[in-house]
Amino acid sequence: MSKPKSVLCPECGIPLGLAEECLWLNSGVIVLAHDRLRRQCFIESENLDPTFQLVSKMGVPDIEDLVLEAARTRRASRTRERIPPEVRAMIRNMLLNPDVLVEAMVSDTQLRGFGDCEVLDLLLQGGEKDHATIRVNHTYSKPLFFGAFAGLIEGFLDRRLAFTLRDISPETCEMSVFVTGLADTCSMSFEEKEYCHRDGDIELERCGSCGLPSALSRLQWQLDRSIIKDSFGLRMVLFDPQVLDLIFKELERRSGKTISRAIIEAQCRFLLNSSKRELGPSRREISDELALRGLGNLREFEMDRQGLRVSVENAACHLNTAGAFKALFEGLHGGDSRIEWDISENGDLELDVRP
Repeated sequence: MSKPKSVLCPECGIPLGLAEECLWLNSGVIVLAHDRLRRQCFIESENLDPTFQLVSKMGVPDIEDLVLEAARTRRASRTRERIPPEVRAMIRNMLLNPDVLVEAMVSDTQLRGFGDCEVLDLLLQGGEKDHATIRVNHTYSKPLFFGAFAGLIEGFLDRRLAFTLRDISPETCEMSVFVTGLADTCSMSFEEKEYCHRDGDIELERCGSCGLPSALSRLQWQLDRSIIKDSFGLRMVLFDPQVLDLIFKELERRSGKTISRAIIEAQCRFLLNSSKRELGPSRREISDELALRGLGNLREFEMDRQGLRVSVENAACHLNTAGAFKALFEGLHGGDSRIEWDISENGDLELDVRP
């Protein structure tokens, strides 16, 4: 099956599918256009798997299984919600070509920068021989990507599946999922957290043709490889922040705040070592960047040599955000720093960085 062709906006060059998929709100939040309770965000992705590996080295067992299971559970739940039972039944009964599902999935990976994927084999008829095999090149995160794929098929069939993973090369992997005797659909439970809108004062400049934020044109969509890069050459992905927040919350529950500090420090080191960050951005530039990425609404920002004080309303991926602010302070003023932070039940992030 050939890859679907993405149509670009003639004015800003951004894939038009993004305008159909997402909305940028005045609260610093990105939501799905068809479901405004579901958030999305852009983050750097090259540090995700190294961060998981760091956590494993700190003695946390089965970290890759946790990451995969979190992505799997979340995607299975979203698939059951998003694809009506009657549509799933039509595909199982061969009244609707399953290529519709495959094309939608491949288009989604292109738009979000997940990696170049190909469905090699697929049988979804609601029987004991149901199976699916996918191959992906340059995936943004192996456990997150394959967990989501397993969850997609499990949500579609509404049953638990077994899977195998195989490395074809350092950059290419395959997953096969197939039916087992297990009846349950999920083995990990978590609390759904719907976005509760709070008006903000953010007004991003918009493209006159497609209506998307004009600053998105700084990103490079390499659609033939399903990769997104920012203007500094760092890889980005657009994804559901609840998956990452769930993983980090569970890690802190298991091992304490030491793990969260290590995650913040890993993000800080990653950004500093990239040597591509501009120093001394204005408050307005920082606020717009957070909103563009869907990471929240900057309410307070005070920085001098004595420290940095930040408040972000509607924060998403708050440990990554905290690491980015720590990197900003250290990059501008030099030396190491210490950070204290708090995230409220409403998702408001308060952080304080000191030399």
